Amino acid sequence: MATPTSDVLARDSCMRPSVTTAAVTTTKDGSGCALMSMPLANPRVTAPFSAPEAAWAPGHRGIDLTAGEGDLIYSPDDGVVSFVGRVAGKNVLSVRHSLVVSSFEPATSDLKVGGVVARGQRIGVVSVGSDHCDGRCLHWGLRARDGNRYVDPR
Repeated sequence: MATPTSDVLARDSCMRPSVTTAAVTTTKDGSGCALMSMPLANPRVTAPFSAPEAAWAPGHRGIDLTAGEGDLIYSPDDGVVSFVGRVAGKNVLSVRHSLVVSSFEPATSDLKVGGVVARGQRIGVVSVGSDHCDGRCLHWGLRARDGNRYVDPR
């Protein structure tokens, strides 16, 4: 089974060099910038983040990663499952981390809300039934826990 081993993502758009372990990238640099791991094995960004000018304005509030139906999704950081279900007809999985919330779509999971997850743990699978990423990609949104802004996962 492949696990994410490269392409480190950083919380709050803070990029730092990293060291990759056998399973996932799990480093923290001297400045305290906590890094996150990719949620898929060997993904490629197919649509970049585009911050909206205002909360209600258009934008791409995350990144799209190459993926196929059934691909495994891994937790990018330690956290707690905060949502598993459907939103506007789409399968969504959300995990609350220390400073941010990761949301994935289309994604299904057997995990329950409140379940504790570790960085690199399998948390779900890419599903279908989305008008955005229907079996071709996984959308990963990263929102600050204050709820007021989305951040670029890269």
